[in-house]
Amino acid sequence: KLKLLGCDVASFGDAKESEDTSALVWNDPVGRVYRKLVFDKTQGTLLGGILVGDADDYSPLLALQKSGAPVESPALLLAPPSAATQPAAAEDDEDPAAQICSCNDVSRGAIAAACQDLGASATYGDLKA
Repeated sequence: KLKLLGCDVASFGDAKESEDTSALVWNDPVGRVYRKLVFDKTQGTLLGGILVGDADDYSPLLALQKSGAPVESPALLLAPPSAATQPAAAEDDEDPAAQICSCNDVSRGAIAAACQDLGASATYGDLKA
């Protein structure tokens, strides 16, 4: 998940289409939001996606993709949170498996463990190492 020139951009999993997949696309040029979610046709699982302009639901979509659970109503996942009439569900701030950095596959739990191991005097550089 990135913020590129003030625009949220995120991708996860495998967002390439094939004969074994179905893709749902949301393209809102007025709201400057593009989303593509790719599902396995047979199993109904979320395989990947691309989110541009509104990536507020990146974490729950990534968790759903990683779980491999079938999605009963894929279309309900397509609309961005900014299009909802009610706010998006809050993320679980206590979930140690929540991903903080997808580039390096760093979880909230890994950061907490490193902080505990290194102690209160640890610097940012110590944590990065």
